[in-house]
Amino acid sequence: MLSNRTIELVRLQVNVRDVIAGYAKLQQAGSRSKCCCPLHQEKTPSLMIDPARNTWHCFGCGEGGDAIAFIQKKENMDFSEAVRHLASKHHISIEEDTHERTPEEQEQDKQREAMFTAYSLIQKYYVANIHNQDDQARAANTYALNRWGKEFVEEFGIGFAYDAWDGLINYAKQQLLSSEVLIQLGLIALSEKSKKDYDFFRARIMIPIRDRYNRIIGYTARTMADDDKTPKYLNSSNSLIYQKSQSVFGIDIAARAAVKDGVYVLVEGAPDVLRLQSIGIINAVASLGSDWTDEQFKVLQRNATKLIFMPDADCPKVGTPYGTGIQKVMKSAVQAWNLGFDVSVKEIPLGQEGRKQDPDSFCKSRLLYDDLETQDFPVWYAQKLIQTQGLSPTEIVDKVAFLLGRLEREYEVDRYINLLHDVIQGKSMWRKAIHAAQQNRREESLRCNDQNSHYLDLFEKYGFQTRGNAYISIGANGKIFQWSNFLLRPLFHISDGGSNALRLFEIENEDGEKRIIEFKAEDLVSLSRFKQKIESIGNYIWLAKEEQLTRLKQFLYKATETAEPITQLGWQDHGFFAFGNGIFDGRTWHKVDDFGIVRLGDQGNFYLPAFSSIYEKQKSLYQFERSFVHYGLGKVTLRTYAEQLIDVFGDNAPAGYLVSRRRHGANQVVSHPQSVWSERLR
Repeated sequence: MLSNRTIELVRLQVNVRDVIAGYAKLQQAGSRSKCCCPLHQEKTPSLMIDPARNTWHCFGCGEGGDAIAFIQKKENMDFSEAVRHLASKHHISIEEDTHERTPEEQEQDKQREAMFTAYSLIQKYYVANIHNQDDQARAANTYALNRWGKEFVEEFGIGFAYDAWDGLINYAKQQLLSSEVLIQLGLIALSEKSKKDYDFFRARIMIPIRDRYNRIIGYTARTMADDDKTPKYLNSSNSLIYQKSQSVFGIDIAARAAVKDGVYVLVEGAPDVLRLQSIGIINAVASLGSDWTDEQFKVLQRNATKLIFMPDADCPKVGTPYGTGIQKVMKSAVQAWNLGFDVSVKEIPLGQEGRKQDPDSFCKSRLLYDDLETQDFPVWYAQKLIQTQGLSPTEIVDKVAFLLGRLEREYEVDRYINLLHDVIQGKSMWRKAIHAAQQNRREESLRCNDQNSHYLDLFEKYGFQTRGNAYISIGANGKIFQWSNFLLRPLFHISDGGSNALRLFEIENEDGEKRIIEFKAEDLVSLSRFKQKIESIGNYIWLAKEEQLTRLKQFLYKATETAEPITQLGWQDHGFFAFGNGIFDGRTWHKVDDFGIVRLGDQGNFYLPAFSSIYEKQKSLYQFERSFVHYGLGKVTLRTYAEQLIDVFGDNAPAGYLVSRRRHGANQVVSHPQSVWSERLR
């Protein structure tokens, strides 16, 4: 099975113009290229290639997409075959996903493929609808053409859902599509009253949502109704292939441009993306109206380190200093800044008489977009905070300084102080507040053991950085060299004082897949053993040499806490009882965490692997330890239980205790066994 990294490299690196040039003679058409479509017979060129978007579209047969889609259709290959073909031809290393799929995962893979297949057919239905000649279709077509233009509507695949309860249902029956799959995708719903299926999207312009591999995963649908009661936009419901909190609208087109320029432009809705991409702002993306999530930011972080937010310009509500669009960006931009992005803002002015404007309504041309001022987010943020009632200048300085506490280089601090001095005067005040924030962040980082913030100085020392979930280095010529497609978060060094030491890491790849991995000492002594270990658990690839691995190990070893393994359960010389699932210190029960670790403060950290998530599916391991557990269900303390034994059995109770101690290696002789028992219970 192909790794996602191979698919993404093919999409980002293969030029669709070069691919199609191997099948047809190209002609220049302004900034684009055109040719006679190799997929059907024609004498007049109707296939257009957009080099900026790295896509093609034939206005004759209606087909289009990226280089992978072209090879699929031209060579009659499935998706995986087309990726392999292009990777081989363009000298891109083909990586396999070696993760062994469970039966449940295999079943989910089949369901996903069924969903992708369903969407490919349903998309043809919606696109065909908008070209029909009845009143509904003509109205939808006119709306779309007036808003985005004929070429863009066809290239993007914008369609139409009729104002009918069973239009899609009838089409699905003709195509033998599973109604169960359509229900899972949220395209068909069940009426609670009639108990019959009906089309979920009705009387709406259908705008496809695609993943970064150009596959349709859902729709955002704009109503054709004029009433205020109908929601203007409806989005697909969550499914196996679409998660609203993780999906980014426009990423299929924007990713390649973002890799080139290092920046994404963030807007609120799909129409904003369509407008910006249609005027040449290819790297525009949206969260589809909701707040941006950390998961979405991680998707963007794979390709770029800079973000430009474009908030909607709307009138403030009574009692608020600014509109909803500004409020959303203030929240999301702080979030992005704290995740390590370089953030700026392009603010759109209000329309005449204070009317709302957004990127879709304002940016009618590239010139209008370019004329908007781009401000550094901390400066813009400070200006907005000034408008907030109830905040003193000192409070504003502290809020902005907290953000700038992320900065590590003094020249960056100096630049922001000069800019912020124009907002609130007092360079020494700003410098003092920023330095205090830097110190607070360092102390907090030490407490959290967060490698991405705490060890920035080590990144410089050992010659690498992180971009997204990957290690990289930057050469003297500015060229980026990728070391890996994953990050390792050091968890614990399990030290037994001998050669059986273990190291626990959390590993996360560029697709956001996380695992806990346990390295034995021999797994880290050579490049080959290290690669064998990580590749055996899934799509985790090391691309650099042994020298870079050594640098990474130097960094990781410094960042790792130590824990002591518990090799035998029961009473420990440290003064506590160890069970398979935790430790009882005589007063408090300490349960193991997901890594099998128990933290006991000054006493140290201890490792009990039986209930670690590493071995969760390996039922044959630690069978005894998994049965020797403490559930914390008893309400009688050990002291109370022992005192009751003494009340009932007198001196026989502590005598039994002494026999037990001798059997476990305690050879001391005592003359007052009951007093020793009492002392032991304290």
